[in-house]
Amino acid sequence: MPTIHKPLTIFALLLTQSVYARDAIERSIVQPASGSAGIACPAADFPTFIQKFSEEEHIQKEFTQYPLERLQLDPESQPEPGPIVRHLHRDQLRFPIIPPKQERVNRMLKIQIDSASAGKASITLTKPDTDYQVRYHFKKNGCWILERIEDRSI
Repeated sequence: MPTIHKPLTIFALLLTQSVYARDAIERSIVQPASGSAGIACPAADFPTFIQKFSEEEHIQKEFTQYPLERLQLDPESQPEPGPIVRHLHRDQLRFPIIPPKQERVNRMLKIQIDSASAGKASITLTKPDTDYQVRYHFKKNGCWILERIEDRSI
């Protein structure tokens, strides 16, 4: 091989390797929320999805974004309770994230859909006559994914 072609060949190999590495990084960003092979989306419409999501722990694990952003109020914060934001990995979460229907009935918890558009939705879990209020935010990216929890309970 002539000496002039060696530097060009090396340059082409390095360029190809760089493009391949960048492509691999970009592909890893758009993996399923749980990072597993995945299961089929339980429902395209949000009301049906949330019904199934709240009843099945394995669906909650599969359709939750990791790390999951969780906001919680710090009652010790002065002059009033302030937010603490954490980003939790799957092994740091306690499932079920949303209690199933029978548990909600037993604990007198109410679930309400606050909003549902083509790409975003939220629900609130409350307990009447208490300050218990937890809001769950979902986004749609092929299927609905839990992306944030806001626990405003004190």
